[in-house]
Amino acid sequence: WHKHFYDFFCVSAVLVLVCLHFHRSGSFNLDVDNSIVYSGPEGSYFGFSVDFFKALNNLKSDVLIGAPRANMSSDSIVERGVVYSCPWSGSSACQQLLFDNKDDRMNNGAKMEFKSKQWFAGHVSILHVHTIF
Repeated sequence: WHKHFYDFFCVSAVLVLVCLHFHRSGSFNLDVDNSIVYSGPEGSYFGFSVDFFKALNNLKSDVLIGAPRANMSSDSIVERGVVYSCPWSGSSACQQLLFDNKDDRMNNGAKMEFKSKQWFAGHVSILHVHTIF
């Protein structure tokens, strides 16, 4: 019985490896003739995470793009991470969404938060009407 299980397992493993070897991956563009290219700050990992967003009370659609190593306006926090809202039409520039523009929280001189290099926007996801970062 164990010999048959072992043989089945080996054949299955080889089959999976062969399939993975020939599996092709790539990206796609829905409209290659009229593509829209978004860009962000160099070194910010702009585009590391992407999701689509459509507000319920609005007819426009946006693309939310994460840049986990981007800097905001604060000098005391390095690479906080930024989420950008870019119009689906590409008609205007991407806008930085403001979530947390405060410095690290302190308590009696002790730092209570460490926002530098936190990789905010490393994952962007839309769940129904809620935006999750």
